[in-house]
Amino acid sequence: MRNYIYKVVLKNRVDLLDDKVLSYLYQPIIGLKSIALYKMLIFEAEIIKDYKKNFVFDENRLISMSFTKSDNLTRQIKRLEAMGLVETLENKSKNSVIFNIYAPLEPIDYFNNKLFNSALIDKIGDTNYELARNIFKDETDLPSDSGYQNTSSKFLEVFEEFNHKLNSEICSNIKPKPKKSNPLLKGLNFNEIVKKLAEKSVFIPKDNKRLKQIIEEVYISYKISIETIIENLVKAYDFEEVDLDINKFYVSISSKYFSRDEDQKQHELFDPELNKQNKTNAKIEEMETIDPVQFLELLMNVQRLDLKELEVIRTLGREYKLRDGVINCLLEFSYLKNEGTIVANYLFKIAKTLNERNISNAKEAMEYLKLAHKKAVKPKNITNFIQQIPASTVVENEESSKSYIIEVDDNAKFDPKLWGDMNG
Repeated sequence: MRNYIYKVVLKNRVDLLDDKVLSYLYQPIIGLKSIALYKMLIFEAEIIKDYKKNFVFDENRLISMSFTKSDNLTRQIKRLEAMGLVETLENKSKNSVIFNIYAPLEPIDYFNNKLFNSALIDKIGDTNYELARNIFKDETDLPSDSGYQNTSSKFLEVFEEFNHKLNSEICSNIKPKPKKSNPLLKGLNFNEIVKKLAEKSVFIPKDNKRLKQIIEEVYISYKISIETIIENLVKAYDFEEVDLDINKFYVSISSKYFSRDEDQKQHELFDPELNKQNKTNAKIEEMETIDPVQFLELLMNVQRLDLKELEVIRTLGREYKLRDGVINCLLEFSYLKNEGTIVANYLFKIAKTLNERNISNAKEAMEYLKLAHKKAVKPKNITNFIQQIPASTVVENEESSKSYIIEVDDNAKFDPKLWGDMNG
């Protein structure tokens, strides 16, 4: 929508700590211009109240004040939307827009958000990431043997005249403005999902924090309805074992998200970039939906894996808690990068890094491995390559010498194009 008039509504209070969070946690991802626009919109909310009768607040004003172009302005707003800082409501018939402004997440909630957390690491690197975490670290209470005692007073100890007010009822229709709220989770009610699942004989405890977090991650990642989430949870539920298979849920969602209709297939013939993206999506779907044992058998073109090969897969799954899609990415990456060989300890070190970065699906794993490869400068052998990827993934020479190598059929077929140039 172009040349729209706009209104700005502050949904939360934004204070000095929020400004610090914006600078160190949000700005590296969305950029300085988007942060500047966010702060200007906050000021606009107050200005509009005083001048809306005598002044037109339209897109041209935002463009002029931001010294930018319409397309760039739209891009900056979308970045704010993606991080949950701005919610845009459009009325096309009135050519009008409302910008709802939300405060940034609390640091602890930000670092618990896998998407934001991983994006920040990729943008600023491991060293600056650790510094960012230290900036917002929680100051723990003093130990009991510190010699200090809490002598602070309670409310009614100081204001005794209000003792009789303790049971008073407060009646008000005014809803106070919340300190924090997350527009990315608007419309998501975990308890309601649990209730609807129970109606379908799928019984999930309301205090299942792990599942709640997974559903929230899916909800903020894709444009997906609550009904679709429930439908895929039912598909992933084992009614005989009375157990929900989280991996199946991810697979089902992945298949839904990466599905393509015939029009898209026709369009990709004329759009090389779309064709490349669709092939990547298809590859990710393949990674997410095939068992690692079967995947490696197909990759190596063998009927049955040896015991040591099965042990690699078992370790990645059980000890490092990796999902099938991530395991498959690691197997193929090692196979392609190391000229048809799979180095066990090398994979285990990378698996440890994936856990530290909260990388939990094939798409994130593939993107990280591509990035790690790009940082390498034409390695001559496996040891040199490992020395050039992030420190947490490095295999020390001493440990590398203890690793075992799985010989792989040189005639096995694969598609290395999706990984980019694997030769440096």
